[in-house]
Amino acid sequence: MSIQEIRVCRVHDVPLRYGKRILIGDEDIVLMWHKGSLVAFENSCPHQRTNKLHEGMIINDEIECPLHGWRFSIIDGTMQGRTVRLRSFECRIEHDMVIVRIPERDFAF
Repeated sequence: MSIQEIRVCRVHDVPLRYGKRILIGDEDIVLMWHKGSLVAFENSCPHQRTNKLHEGMIINDEIECPLHGWRFSIIDGTMQGRTVRLRSFECRIEHDMVIVRIPERDFAF
């Protein structure tokens, strides 16, 4: 499976306390800062499949859904005590640009 590397925004476009919503094909992704690094997860909370995680905040190493308070580990997307997990995406910064890696099978225009 090949990987698509997509330049999605400039580093300064990602707010410090909240997420930035990025749409890549049919992927809805949230970018957030965590301890000086960028992390990327699917933007959809599994509770009701709402694409609102970008409006949530990071609290104690967890991203909190703003609608119902579900919290997911910013490290691996897991939810304590549940079997649900957010999909994560690798991302990096190159020349002031944020680049997200998307597996080709998930990439569609």
